[in-house]
Parts: sequence; C-alpha cells; structure tokens
Amino acid sequence: MIIAAAAMAPVLALTGTALADPVAPYAQAVVRVTKTGAVVSSKGVIKVTRVNVGKYCIYLDRRISAARSVPIATLQAGADRGSEIYASTDSIYCGAGSNTVLVYTGTNGQAANQPFFVQVP
Repeated sequence: MIIAAAAMAPVLALTGTALADPVAPYAQAVVRVTKTGAVVSSKGVIKVTRVNVGKYCIYLDRRISAARSVPIATLQAGADRGSEIYASTDSIYCGAGSNTVLVYTGTNGQAANQPFFVQVP
C-alpha cells in the first residue's frame, strides 16, 4: 500500500503543474510588426506607433518593465536587403516610462520602414 502511494506521488505532482502559455511561453512581451507599424500578433503589448520613418514605439503592458530587461529586435524575412535594426529602452520619442521600447529600422544607413519582431524576455 505504501509502495503504491509512493508510485502515485510523482503523477499527482505532475498533474498539478501549470502549463506554459502557448503564445511566447518564456517571454513577458512579444510583437510582430509590419512596415507600416501594424501589429500582426502580440502578447503583453498595448500598442505600437510609427513615430517617424524607421522609428517605432512599442508600449508594453504597465506590469512589464522594458528597462529591467534586454529587449531583442529582429528583422522579418521580408525586410529589404542591407537592412538594420536597433532597439532602445530610453527614448524621448516614446515618452517617459520604463514600459516602452523604441525600435529603429533602416536600409544602407538610412532610416527606412521595415517589418520586425521584438521580444522582451
């Protein structure tokens, strides 16, 4: 009887474990953005605005501090050849607050609108 109870214990412990969120389970926030600044899909993101050519502000849920993380920005496959991307958590373009990420995109050293992904781990 004791052996049977011990054998069942791991099963009970496993069934009580919560599953990770299937949408970006290990990220606080993620977003897929088009060249125009439209959000294709997201998690933990309130809105995205294109403030100028190649400059996008990503506004995160108020509970997420981008300033306490290291945001990762990546160009999508549809970006022009020779494109680059940069991310910053300290920006005058996006207003005061620790829950914003500024993304710069460009091509050949000039500001240009490009599609991208951002993850805030």
